[in-house]
Amino acid sequence: MQSRGRKNTAYMKNEGRTPGFTEGSFFVGRKMSNYDRKGRKKMETKVFLAGDTLLVSFGEELDHHQAGKIKGKIDREIMVNRVKNVVMDFSATKFMDSSGIGIVIGRYKLLRGVGGTVTIVHAGEQVKKVFELAGIYEYVRTADNIAGVLEKFAGRELAENS
Repeated sequence: MQSRGRKNTAYMKNEGRTPGFTEGSFFVGRKMSNYDRKGRKKMETKVFLAGDTLLVSFGEELDHHQAGKIKGKIDREIMVNRVKNVVMDFSATKFMDSSGIGIVIGRYKLLRGVGGTVTIVHAGEQVKKVFELAGIYEYVRTADNIAGVLEKFAGRELAENS
């Protein structure tokens, strides 16, 4: 039987493969399998770190089956890397249930204590509808593209250090 340790964890150079990230940013964490044990398509979540900003890119479905793992993965990266801003990319997400709301609000509450923010980018129509019904937009920011958000956070960091 194969061990379930961190053996598959990848810490590799990004080298321009992800838009909005400069060379030298890292892919952090383990890419989740695309299929569950019954052969059904699963959620694929990727997490990228750029300075004190964490980009979370969700897969096609965001439901309660994967929410616990995703929350744990994001929270771990926030704590270990002292993240102040989380950018959640929903560009690939076609279906989301209420557990997606929990992921967003939970990270908002976690970051609010350290003066951080949560920003939602590329939300499709179905995802936007769920967020609007839940009133999420009262608490989190929205943006049209990832690069603009990252530039804004980088500019704010430079201003704070001056």
